[in-house]
Amino acid sequence: TGESVAGEIEKAYGDSWIDSTGSMRAFIGQVRAQNGIDYENDLFVADIPLDINISSAFSGTQDHYPEPPEGIVIRRLTHGKGVTGIVRGSYDGSRIAFAAPDDKGRDQMYVISALGSDQEAVQLTRLASPVSSIRWHPSGEWVFCISDGKVFVTYAGSRPKKGKTIQLSNDRLTRDQLVVSPDGNLLAYVIPVVTRDQSGAIVKDASGNDFRQIFCMKLDWDTIK
Repeated sequence: TGESVAGEIEKAYGDSWIDSTGSMRAFIGQVRAQNGIDYENDLFVADIPLDINISSAFSGTQDHYPEPPEGIVIRRLTHGKGVTGIVRGSYDGSRIAFAAPDDKGRDQMYVISALGSDQEAVQLTRLASPVSSIRWHPSGEWVFCISDGKVFVTYAGSRPKKGKTIQLSNDRLTRDQLVVSPDGNLLAYVIPVVTRDQSGAIVKDASGNDFRQIFCMKLDWDTIK
C-alpha cells in the first residue's frame, strides 16, 4: 500500500554499479526507523540476475509503491550508519567505499565487502573536514577523495598500512567532481576560477559564481607508495 512501514526502503539514491557485469547495484536507502517517525540512511545492494526480465517491473500508482523486476534481491549492508553522497564499488566488484559520519559527525570514508549483509564497515580516513567525491584506483589498492577542497588518497589494500592517507594537493583552490583515468595515473576535477571573455572582462555563470574549469593531476606513484 501507500502507507509507510518501518524497515522498508522509501527512497533510493546515491547509487552506482559495483561490478563490470551489471549484476550488483549499490545504493543508499532511506528507511523508516522502527519508531515510525525517524529515518535511517544505509547502504544496500541490489543483486540483479543476468537474465533479468525488465518487463516484470511495476512502475507504481497513486496507491501502490513501484516494484522491481522479478528475481532482484535487496541486501542491507549497514544499520544506522547515516551513509551520504554516492557509493562507489571497486573495479573487481568485491568492495564498496562510501561516506558516513564519524563519532564527531564528520563524513569519513569507509569500506565494506560487497558480499553478504549486515556487516561492520572499516573506517579508512580520519580527516578534519568531511570527505566527498570518492573514487577507486583501478588496482583496488587505493581510494581517492576530496576533503576541504583538497585531494587525498588512502590505502585500502591488505598490507598493514591500511588507512594510510596522503594529501595530494596543498593550496587554497577548491576542487570537486573527482574522477580517475582508466590506467589510474591521472586525476581530473573541476575548480572555480576567474574567467574572462575576449575583451578581458570577468564573466560569471547564471548564479553569479566563477565558472568551473577542468584540471588534471598526474600521480607520482613512487612518492605515494
